Amino acid sequence: MSKLSSQESLPDSPLQTARNVSDLETLSSTSVELSSDDEIDEDSGIKDKILTRTLTKRSLASTESEEKIAKRNHSSNSDGSISLRKFDLGQHYDPDITTSIEKINSLKEQMVNNQAQEAGQTSPLALRKKKIRQLLKKPNVSSSYIDMIAKETISQKYVDWHFITEDSTFVQSDSSLRNLIRSFGVSDLKIQALYNDRITISKARQYDTLCELTPVKIMMDTLLKYKDDSLYFLKSLICFIMDRKVYESVECDVVWCTRVFNMFPESKFLTCYLQLVNNDDYFMHYRLMRLIPSLRCSLLKCILCKSPDIPFLSELTSVFDDLLDAKSYETLLYYILVVVGPDGIPFGDNKCIRYFEKCISDILDLENGEVELTLLKGILNMFRKI
Repeated sequence: MSKLSSQESLPDSPLQTARNVSDLETLSSTSVELSSDDEIDEDSGIKDKILTRTLTKRSLASTESEEKIAKRNHSSNSDGSISLRKFDLGQHYDPDITTSIEKINSLKEQMVNNQAQEAGQTSPLALRKKKIRQLLKKPNVSSSYIDMIAKETISQKYVDWHFITEDSTFVQSDSSLRNLIRSFGVSDLKIQALYNDRITISKARQYDTLCELTPVKIMMDTLLKYKDDSLYFLKSLICFIMDRKVYESVECDVVWCTRVFNMFPESKFLTCYLQLVNNDDYFMHYRLMRLIPSLRCSLLKCILCKSPDIPFLSELTSVFDDLLDAKSYETLLYYILVVVGPDGIPFGDNKCIRYFEKCISDILDLENGEVELTLLKGILNMFRKI
């Protein structure tokens, strides 16, 4: 999991900086006049030296601000590189923590690699790099990019659902739905699984292949032309919008997804969706709820209401306990994001939220190294205060 960053002191906005400089220039000229006359109150004849001294200091501050702005505007070095600004991260921030973590991870990886070499095997890191390179559609991908992905073995944040994995060959035509999604970049293997009702989003996670894409807006508009193409349009649509590349695009927003969703009966849409996504895949459920918020209540009932005789909140608490006992912390994180809110466990200081917080705190005392638990504690604390 990605993870919370340290607080940083933010610079003024450009507009605010300009106003400050303008004000300080005015004060600077005022200070010069006051220094020559040294008279503030002509009626009383009293010289206000304190005010004069204050304005003089502010004049100096103006000069310092102008110097800082000049340096910031000319921060590029002679070789063309850019000098990055450093911020005050607070007295509790350890500047060596990143280096220390990198050294620990490097030593750990070296130990694993040495053990593999002694056994006459290829190191796990080398195998992951080879696998990633074989997936990529671009031949000249930076080694640093591959290293970054291969070394991330904890959160799996680079592994996701990718419906489109091949380079696009799309051209406007009146071809079939099957040929259309193939031209988008969907592999023949995925198409065959889709039409044989064997495709499962929850079990087909992989790295991004960095394939060439048709603009998302064009794909969305073209795909809608096939909305009358039986059940396979709906399955293709769900696989399409759940693709990480499409989901993260600007064009695939709540308005468009909700409009398309409203073209179908809710029960039909949910039945089709749950044929593609497992009931306990809360990561994907959270993604769908972000795209179609109006589906939240019905989806929660479909995936969590096992018996009409058991109170809904009791079932939600029971699933929480099961995930916590199984130490499925990443799944638990997305479960909380799915069930807390409208139609589920309400926001605010209530019995369920306090129970979740207490359980997470107790586990954290025993397992301090779990990033997901730390995130959960902060999220639940925020939910309790809403």
